[in-house]
Amino acid sequence: MRAFLGIAAVVLCFCLPVQAQEDEDDMGNPGLAGLSEAQTTQYGLAEEAFSSGDYAKAHKILDALKAQDVAAAWWLRGVLVFQGLGVKKDDAVSRNEFLQAAKMGGGFYQVSIGDLYRDGTAPFAKDCDQAETWYKRAASAGNEQGKGRVKRMPACRGKAK
Repeated sequence: MRAFLGIAAVVLCFCLPVQAQEDEDDMGNPGLAGLSEAQTTQYGLAEEAFSSGDYAKAHKILDALKAQDVAAAWWLRGVLVFQGLGVKKDDAVSRNEFLQAAKMGGGFYQVSIGDLYRDGTAPFAKDCDQAETWYKRAASAGNEQGKGRVKRMPACRGKAK
């Protein structure tokens, strides 16, 4: 249940109306900034398909966007695979999808991966070193959430700061 709630919270960030994600937010979430109009439209259609339960359509659209290096598509497809929506649930594949989004995306994805590692939220095992690595990546790009999380890393290891 904890794993589902953790992923569900992250999903909410990507199921907002497309208009709300056009600009980078204060967490460094690239949303749909920098995408072409066609990519933005396609991503909106993928979100609609996801929300309406048409997972096959969502996968098809997201796969096409992944081929165009759209980080948000990698992330949302990871959510679908993790939850087994439209495909067989596969933790290894979903973990790869999330990591790919973090590698190509902005601080939001990197902080999110760090949080998953810090908390040991499936499909990630608890790993404070990996969490810190991802937080530092976000922080080095100027992400304020990442900077704050780096400062709190001793708590992950059970040490008071």
